[in-house]
Amino acid sequence: MPSYHRSSSSTSSSTIPMINHKKMPSIETIPEKVNRYTELLLVSDNKYEIENAFLRLFQIDTSIRVYEKCRLEYILRKRFDGNINYLYQVNRLFKKIAQLRRKEQKIKKEERKEEEYDPEFPCIRSSIEMERYPV
Repeated sequence: MPSYHRSSSSTSSSTIPMINHKKMPSIETIPEKVNRYTELLLVSDNKYEIENAFLRLFQIDTSIRVYEKCRLEYILRKRFDGNINYLYQVNRLFKKIAQLRRKEQKIKKEERKEEEYDPEFPCIRSSIEMERYPV
């Protein structure tokens, strides 16, 4: 019968190869993208990077709060005010921001209207009516 005994030299010489697990890059969130492209607008002098940042910022679909947090309007006014080369892209972003603001205000008004009248408690005044009275 064959012997199944291993010698100590064979055990030490054979090692199990370790699999190198590289960390997968984390997926960039929308606020991180907006921040990155806004910083590119602020720092970069490369025409193609700037145009790409304008395009990406316009394509990103998010709330107005993300743009406000990254101070996009301030950067557009400060860096690109009067710059004819990027006038079209800047105006597109300003229009998008204005549209997002109107959309958010419309949503707030609708939420406010929903809370206005409660048939169970008709004697309670609405919030709009209460705003008229000084505190």
